[in-house]
Amino acid sequence: MKTITKVLLTATAALGISTAAHADLTLSGASGMFLNPDARINSSLVPQVQANYNDLEDGKSYGLYGVFSVGGKTELGGGIGHLDEYGDSKSGFAVNVKQSLIGVPGVGTHIAVGAGYDDIHYGNLYGYLAATQDFGSKLTGHGLSATLGLRWDRFGKEIDSTKASIYGGVDFGISDKLHLIGELQSRNTKYDTPSPYALGIRYSPASGITLGAGFQRTGWSGDSGKFFLQAGYKFGG
Repeated sequence: MKTITKVLLTATAALGISTAAHADLTLSGASGMFLNPDARINSSLVPQVQANYNDLEDGKSYGLYGVFSVGGKTELGGGIGHLDEYGDSKSGFAVNVKQSLIGVPGVGTHIAVGAGYDDIHYGNLYGYLAATQDFGSKLTGHGLSATLGLRWDRFGKEIDSTKASIYGGVDFGISDKLHLIGELQSRNTKYDTPSPYALGIRYSPASGITLGAGFQRTGWSGDSGKFFLQAGYKFGG
């Protein structure tokens, strides 16, 4: 086991992979980009927590989420939050799980399947298959990864929609501490709603701390892009 660990750490160092400003949580609490999960698993057993604020078309949502890995191949997450939109106000919970099929933390190609339930945002039950290629820092000097995924969403309550979609995104390291993340998704409801997107930054001012901000369009909440904020902490750095 010590030999395997040493080999993985050596490979990670050779690739120059930076993990300081990515591998954080989505606005629904799963690990990944801003809207959609990627295929990477948290690299250690220590938990990671994150607070989200999400401006919506006619309201807002906010919550506190956390994830941790089990054996380096499985990731479990959950959280609580609150939604105010269109004159309605409610509190709820979110749970999610991700299972790695291919890949080890921080190295090369990753493929994972996952599922979750977001009671906060209209009872969103979802499942996905995602592939992430981590190119390390050889191409940009500060890390580059790309994700492509297939997703299924069921929205209950007021939305009442079931729809499959595809999504893709890029995590570009501007520096060791600052990452630019962009993602685009096909329509995720059965109605004539706009395609979701997100564009923002994640900044790591100190070990274990990540701050995120940007604009997103969820697809299920209005036509215009809205502001979001994130603040996360990974115990043990």
